[in-house]
Amino acid sequence: MGAASEDISIRKSDLTRIRVMDSAAKVLRLRGYAGARLSEIADNAGLKPANIYYYFESRDALIEQVMEVGVQRGFEAVREAVEALGSEASPLDRLKSAIMAHLQSNLAQDDYASATIRCLGQVPDDMRERQLALERGFGHYWRMLIAECQADGSVRSELHASVVRMLLLGMLNWAVEWYEKGELSPEQVADQAVSLFVDGCRPRD
Repeated sequence: MGAASEDISIRKSDLTRIRVMDSAAKVLRLRGYAGARLSEIADNAGLKPANIYYYFESRDALIEQVMEVGVQRGFEAVREAVEALGSEASPLDRLKSAIMAHLQSNLAQDDYASATIRCLGQVPDDMRERQLALERGFGHYWRMLIAECQADGSVRSELHASVVRMLLLGMLNWAVEWYEKGELSPEQVADQAVSLFVDGCRPRD
């Protein structure tokens, strides 16, 4: 009886922790780092502010956990989209799929991805450095996709792969700041991003 009760308690604790993180991600997306208040996060999660400290040691610990999930979700969305193409896909098709998946994930009102992008430049330096370290693996994946396109001639070889990656991700990530549902869907915006990239990086005649 005691063990069963403990298992139920653990599951409830995990669910509450997720609820707090979901609430924090939404508030961070809307308010940014400075504007995110524990009182609003707790209220949206159906808790008292003091109860949050049962699950996270501090406000910054909660925010950092949300941002880590945002990075992981973004990476998983891109990698899954690329891998779904299969091994016979061309390097350019793999890169196009990555662009589509990344931007669609950002624009599909994913609170975690949007919160991460919005808050990265706002958080304290030590937290920002840890987030950047986490993102380096993601960046390496993008550099690999770009380098493969350069190797087969579908992207100009004289372009610096790291510069291309930074410019490309900067364009894709900034979209969360201006995009609103309306005339164009996330898929249509992503398609235009692909067109801009391919036209700008294709080999010159």
